[in-house]
Amino acid sequence: MEIKKIIQIVNYLLKLNNESFNYTKLIKMLYLADRAFLEKYNDTITNDTFCSMDNGQVLSELYDLIKGKDRNMRNQTLWDTFFETEGYDLKTLKPEYENVNELNDAEIEVIRQINEKYKNYSMSQLINLHHDLPEWEDPKGSSIVTPTEKILTELGKSQDEVNWIMQEQRLYEKEKEFLDNCCSE
Repeated sequence: MEIKKIIQIVNYLLKLNNESFNYTKLIKMLYLADRAFLEKYNDTITNDTFCSMDNGQVLSELYDLIKGKDRNMRNQTLWDTFFETEGYDLKTLKPEYENVNELNDAEIEVIRQINEKYKNYSMSQLINLHHDLPEWEDPKGSSIVTPTEKILTELGKSQDEVNWIMQEQRLYEKEKEFLDNCCSE
């Protein structure tokens, strides 16, 4: 997960919803956006870790940031300058922040489409929808990591396609790590 990008994603979704939104619904909708993007473009928008939890699928690192429990203090501190949690609502602290340069047009469009489709769903409707996703497993009070390969398979990708997509993602991550290390020296 890239902290600058996740901040822009969340801020964009909050802007679409008057700068405040129930964080469970936000996480559920962003999971659906990642899933839709994965189906169409063989990649995710958030690059987060997926988990099955009691109330459905969760973006694990985003959930930790919202709860103020991210293991990376630098990421948590940056997150906390942009957002606050009030009850079950996530609110933007910088409503004037409109930067989405970490997002491409396709990512913005998928987020917008998912928001339009699901913004009026109740929390229980979204939870039920997530429970009906074939990749969701009942964690019985805990959490279970959902591998991207499983989601791709449930989306109807062949094993050869899944293998190719995962290989491409690993190559991308290696290139990104190399460039990050190269440019930070």
